[in-house]
Amino acid sequence: MRQAWMRLALAMGRPDIGALQDELSPEEFREWIAYSREFMFGDSLIDWHLSQLRCDHANLHRDPKKRPYPFIPEEFSAHADHESLRKRRQKADEALMQVNALVAKHRAAAAKKRAEQHASRSEPDNESRGEHGQVPPGAEAG
Repeated sequence: MRQAWMRLALAMGRPDIGALQDELSPEEFREWIAYSREFMFGDSLIDWHLSQLRCDHANLHRDPKKRPYPFIPEEFSAHADHESLRKRRQKADEALMQVNALVAKHRAAAAKKRAEQHASRSEPDNESRGEHGQVPPGAEAG
């Protein structure tokens, strides 16, 4: 509770927390708390802006081979729950591995199908072969 009063005092430019507590009714204070949850101000707003800038900078210089998915601003916030972010990152890594496995499986199946189609096109049909399985002269050009 004291931290909420301190944040509000800082945002209002008031070093005298006790005087601010005397001036605001409990209802007004609750409204300020609700407002601060809905709309950032003060240090939280500055942290959000800096986190966004750091995130943009990191994504500009990100190596997609080392980090296949982009950074998010919360990773650069001083107020972030880093354990929660670690779990989210782990889930994202697992999901990416599953997607990559599905893509690899699909590509392998598509390559196999293309190879089979190519092989069937390059062999002359049995109907165009002669009596002993030889291709009659002139049948190859076609």
